Amino acid sequence: AQEFQLVAMRFNVNVFGPALVVDKQLDYVNEKRIVFAKRKEAALDPSVSKAVFTDAPISPLTAGRWFEVRLWHVNSGFLTSCAMGFTQFKAPEPEDEDESSRLAREEEGLPFDCKLPPKARDIPKTWLVGYNGKACADGHSAAIDLHLNVKILPLTLDTLGCLLTPAGHIVMYVNRLEVARVDFGGLGLPLIDTSAELFGVVDLTGGPQTVELEESFPPTEGEVAERQVLQAKKDARRSPAKKKKEVAEGVQEEPKQDAPQADNADFSEG
Repeated sequence: AQEFQLVAMRFNVNVFGPALVVDKQLDYVNEKRIVFAKRKEAALDPSVSKAVFTDAPISPLTAGRWFEVRLWHVNSGFLTSCAMGFTQFKAPEPEDEDESSRLAREEEGLPFDCKLPPKARDIPKTWLVGYNGKACADGHSAAIDLHLNVKILPLTLDTLGCLLTPAGHIVMYVNRLEVARVDFGGLGLPLIDTSAELFGVVDLTGGPQTVELEESFPPTEGEVAERQVLQAKKDARRSPAKKKKEVAEGVQEEPKQDAPQADNADFSEG
């Protein structure tokens, strides 16, 4: 049993990449739900940040620091995907802007710019896992065996969870099942200072188009065991052996149709 009360987390609505916008079409009522979506005109622009942050540092639980998001809309046709992790970086907010800069900006009709780099992996003191199989640590990166673009799919409303263990490892979850465990030191990358204040960060590159924070705890061993059984049954239903049996029994699949080309198809690292 968890010994901490569940504390609702929210995204920071003042600091986020200019490629994103707060989506008010998904029950954005009294700020209880904050969903960020890509602006279509900026979704493929590699020079514009798509990062979003928690509005407060993530508190540690026994298992470590945890946050989870739901990806409401995912486009197909991407060779990369989003990345998720933790950062010590605290971007400037509107109240930090000096008066003369604010007046000049408003006179030109420009929005507040928190000056984020195009990729969240380039934010100082930031550790991320994702993209096209990368572990990123404070400006350095290494290849890992994780390809979220084939695990996060359209029309499935997948969740993506991120756990920072007390040992400083990041464990990634898709639909509350572990898909990767990253030891930054073992990869020769800079370590995370687990004693520091750490914000959650998501870089919404690749196929995912909308993101919302979930209110959840890390999955328990019992929950993981149940989900593994369900996943095994799901995989078995579509296993090659079953397909072969269906053909032998004369069961025909519906003819496959070419997937529509995504409006935001991105064949770069995103």
